[in-house]
Amino acid sequence: MSTYHKQLRKEFRTLSKSILASKFPATEVEVVKLAWNITEQAAARKNPRRLELHKIFYVYVLLDPRYPGPWVYTLPGGKTITFPFLPMYVGKGNGIRMYDHGKDARRHPKPVKGDRKLNKLRKLHRAGLEVITKCISELSIESVAFAKEIMLIEAIGRVDKKRGPLTNQTDGGEGNKGMSEETRAKHREGMLNHHASSISKNPRYRQHASAVQKALWAAKSDEEKRILADSHAKWNKNLTAEERITIRQKQRQSMISRSPEEKRLALKRKLTAEAAKPNVTCPHCGHVGKDDGRTLRHHFDKCKFK
Repeated sequence: MSTYHKQLRKEFRTLSKSILASKFPATEVEVVKLAWNITEQAAARKNPRRLELHKIFYVYVLLDPRYPGPWVYTLPGGKTITFPFLPMYVGKGNGIRMYDHGKDARRHPKPVKGDRKLNKLRKLHRAGLEVITKCISELSIESVAFAKEIMLIEAIGRVDKKRGPLTNQTDGGEGNKGMSEETRAKHREGMLNHHASSISKNPRYRQHASAVQKALWAAKSDEEKRILADSHAKWNKNLTAEERITIRQKQRQSMISRSPEEKRLALKRKLTAEAAKPNVTCPHCGHVGKDDGRTLRHHFDKCKFK
């Protein structure tokens, strides 16, 4: 048995013993069962992942200050949880993750269709209010934090399922489990619209993106070009996971094995291609940058100050 599995069993034995001292043992039993199922599912995936066993994860909730409570919800097993304001989002994270949503909304103040969570935060900011961020669990291992997040989202309910006020797009945990068909359709539409607006309907962007790719290709050595050509030719076939990993390793090894002179020449070609591009100024915000895809992607017709 590996060290990881020994530590995993030890953590779950500790969790099982703590159930007896809990005020709501039935709820704790549900948490442990769900956490174990999540751990097994992560290990049984096509690309298995070992969930983190360090106790650094917590569950948090974002509260809307416009709707005071109390708001009471019942978790599986009978435990109740009360919020002073209406919950609008439940998440799992570590460090300062629970404060990132408000920062993202301030960094990108323009509303985005279909993004319920950030649009609500933007609306609060325009009204001079701040979202209330509350950590509602002790630090725990990753699977337990996932389990608590899933149970809390289920108890409160999601807006897109017309079962509650939460702006979460999934049922919690890893991946997009529980995402509604409406949300999936919006994601597909958003990706298609982004592709159409940034590339298909913008010949200038497409022209510069092509020039950048050609410059990057010219900066590669003959050996790198051969390996990339072989990998692209084989990639669309039914390759096994081991074959794909081998191709990636060859690509990385080719880059690492470059001589200092080859690296210097490649960097010189790249910098020369960058320097040859003229400077342009965005008429809306005054930003000065190279006449390439990066500037066109965020300025001119797409400038947020337009």
